[in-house]
Amino acid sequence: MDNPLPFFYYDILSRIVPGAATLAVLWPTKGLPPVDWLLWFAATGEREGWEKFVVPIVLVGLCYVIGVVYEVFDYFPDLSWFPGMKWVSEEIDNNAFVWCAKKYGDATERSLCANPKAQRNEIMAYRNNRWNLLTYRGGSQSEMSPVFEHCHRFQAEQKMFLHLLYPVLLFELLSAKQWFLHGQGLIGLLGLLLFFACCRSRSRRKWMQILAFSKIMNDEDKRTRAAMEPSPKPSDTSIPERLQIATMSDSPGNATNGK
Repeated sequence: MDNPLPFFYYDILSRIVPGAATLAVLWPTKGLPPVDWLLWFAATGEREGWEKFVVPIVLVGLCYVIGVVYEVFDYFPDLSWFPGMKWVSEEIDNNAFVWCAKKYGDATERSLCANPKAQRNEIMAYRNNRWNLLTYRGGSQSEMSPVFEHCHRFQAEQKMFLHLLYPVLLFELLSAKQWFLHGQGLIGLLGLLLFFACCRSRSRRKWMQILAFSKIMNDEDKRTRAAMEPSPKPSDTSIPERLQIATMSDSPGNATNGK
């Protein structure tokens, strides 16, 4: 894939933005050694010289690292007694895929999603295959690159809203003693509901586009296979015609007429 912009877009939305939100939540928290060090380091940006250039770069890098840590949390393995964040991430995608498949999918996809709970593993395998196929074609076929970029944009937006849940949870934790002061607890709860709803909406939009493009790819594959198959040879009608003539000539009536 020659165009790196979709990946920069993904990194900015899904990693740097949530990382910056996390730093914004930690900024008023004084007394913790990491936060005090961060405030001191950021204050050096007000000085003259090389600090003005180094401080923003370091802060952006720190935001990126925080976003990568959130990415690890998204795929944290399930535990026998606690499902973990991986279950939440998979359920958001599974529910969005089932909703889109029932509404926009073909007969095979609707049949697969008829009983989502009983066929959860099959649904996950199918939707992962659809995404992997789109990623492969987007990287190997230049005409499919814009299709992948379009779907990847919704993936980045979905991840951004999912990762914004972490700084909101951190905000609720740090302000636990002040939940009823200035409505901070209610603000955090509304933030969680808003970002979760936005994450679910972007996931639905992503799978709606993937299923639509999958139909187009399947139709193109069928036409390609049909074009590659050898055309049937025209039937030789001379042999049946000769057999019919021979049969007619050997019939008793024709023999009598011949006499």
